[in-house]
Amino acid sequence: MIFVLDTNVLWKTRELAQLAAAAKRQGHSVEVPALAHAERLAQVRRKVHQDGKTFDAAFVEAFFQTHGLQVVPFDKALAERCAESLAQRYPEKEHWHAARRARCALRFQLPQDDAGKPCPATVDWYLYAPYEAAPFVFVTLDSGTEFAGTGAVSLDSAIRLAGEP
Repeated sequence: MIFVLDTNVLWKTRELAQLAAAAKRQGHSVEVPALAHAERLAQVRRKVHQDGKTFDAAFVEAFFQTHGLQVVPFDKALAERCAESLAQRYPEKEHWHAARRARCALRFQLPQDDAGKPCPATVDWYLYAPYEAAPFVFVTLDSGTEFAGTGAVSLDSAIRLAGEP
């Protein structure tokens, strides 16, 4: 089994270490999409900078290495799988824009824009979509509409699935 992590899960280092250990014991892998990794690195950089410290990417890399987390590159093949998956899930441009507007309205507690303007939020769809053809568990703390009906699970549920009591 492959456990695929959303960016928000990467903040929960203690629980993430538990998941990684349980997954390793059971022969599973834990993967971090490159887009989630980039988003997390940007978040950490901002926090470290706000605290008046210097960011060191080696700290994040050491955590990943210690716990066996694999960063999956977003290469051409993955981009093509992602595009295919999203095109199947949202076959019409209007469906895609409606899903994104609904997500923005929910996330930011705004009324949906009926003028047909697209919402710029898309990263979550690109994290999840490439894996739809593989046996995997998407782990997120997000209950957004982009994960409706996908079988995405919480971090606690993933730890249980990986075999941790």
